[in-house]
Amino acid sequence: MSTVQPRASLASIDTDLSAFFEDESQGPVESLHRMAWIPPDKLARLAVAVLEEDWGRNRWVLKKYLAIHIGLAITQKRFAYHEGRLVLSAGHLQTRYGTPVYLSFDRNNRPDHSQPLYLQYVGDKPNVPQLPQPPELPLWPETPGGRKL
Repeated sequence: MSTVQPRASLASIDTDLSAFFEDESQGPVESLHRMAWIPPDKLARLAVAVLEEDWGRNRWVLKKYLAIHIGLAITQKRFAYHEGRLVLSAGHLQTRYGTPVYLSFDRNNRPDHSQPLYLQYVGDKPNVPQLPQPPELPLWPETPGGRKL
């Protein structure tokens, strides 16, 4: 039995994108990996393009950061469709010059990966008429004064 998902256009995926991030029991990284194939070379390019950071073994911290921010961007509709591509900001990540970094996803036509999308572009100059804004982060819970964290 095959687990390959049927291929669809990005326009038809629009209403379904947030469904990938609704099941919180899977965790944000697994949700992201169900939605999109992230090629290792694109993740490496992102790690080098942004301000220097310790992203942990196998860039796990970067993967989780992206998963959380991509999930928020999709649920808050902070992305753009342009010429068949889904474009969104890479959270609040910036280059060393302070320029925001963007991600561009394309429809996945690769038979060896079942995800509907794949990360096609990482950089600070996406070819879109209007740049998407990063998602708004939820409010942190208040901690009463004098409590140990």
